[in-house]
Amino acid sequence: MLAREDAYRTLAERAVASQRATEDRLDAVSRQLAEVTGQLGETRASVERILTEVD
Repeated sequence: MLAREDAYRTLAERAVASQRATEDRLDAVSRQLAEVTGQLGETRASVERILTEVD
C-alpha cells in the first residue's frame, strides 16, 4: 500500500512540475507574441507613412 501511495505522490509531483513548466513557457510565448505584435504595429505605421509620402 505504501508503494502505491509513493507512486501517486511522485506522479502528482511530476504533474505539478509539468504544469509549472508549461505555465512558464506560455508566459514566455505570450511575451514574445506581444513583442512581435508591437513590431508589426510599428512596421505598419512605417509602411503607411511611406505610402502617404509616395502619393
